[in-house]
Order: sequence, then structure tokens, then C-alpha cells
Amino acid sequence: MSGAAWQEKSRSISCREGPCLESGETPNGRFSTMWLYVFHETDPRFVSWMAGDTIGFQVKTSTQQNSDFLTLRIAGQLVAEWSGETNWTEVSFNIQPVRPTMIEWKYLKDSSGIAGADTVWIKEVEVN
Repeated sequence: MSGAAWQEKSRSISCREGPCLESGETPNGRFSTMWLYVFHETDPRFVSWMAGDTIGFQVKTSTQQNSDFLTLRIAGQLVAEWSGETNWTEVSFNIQPVRPTMIEWKYLKDSSGIAGADTVWIKEVEVN
């Protein structure tokens, strides 16, 4: 399998309130992955928003139920997954204090069929 790109979208039918990140047009049997690294305060790549211990964002999906999934992993651990038709939902998760920490969103599109827009969106990502 190979990865497809996430795209930044501005105001559109799916992101009426402003910008969001979209993973769509992912071919059957492929995936798209997006990473966010949170560094320790002694790392030169550290910026002040990385000091938080939770990550929050809004998520929306339009996928084939129980076949295509958006997953969230924090430090390699699966913490959530979404599938099917969902409206914008606000979620938050704890970030482990070990740094650096990688946060990964992955949309996996299987080859069994098409449903909905075959797209997932996230927006308003914040570390607090």
C-alpha cells in the first residue's frame, strides 16, 4: 500500500466555518497518513503550544461503515477510530508526558467498495 496526501481546504461544503484538513481521493486499498510531533521543551524544535497534555480537534467522516477507517494513534497506541457517516464531533485525548510524542491520523480505504464521500476531515487541532 502507499500513502495519499491530506489536503488543506478552506471554506467549502464540508468546511463551512473555515479551514480543515481533508483526506479524500484515496484509492481503494491505500491510505493517507498525517503526523504531528510534540517535542520536549529542551528540544530546539519545541514551541510553547507543545507543553500541553491533551490534544483536541473536531472530526467528520463519510466512509464505508466498518470497512474504511480513520484512526488516531498517540505514541504508537491506537486511541480512537471512526467509520461511516458522522457529523462534526469534538474530541480530546491525553498525550503521554514522554517527549517527543508522535500523533498520527491515518485514513485507510479498503478495496471492498465505495460509500458516502469516501473522505474524512479534521479541524481545529489544539494541544492544551
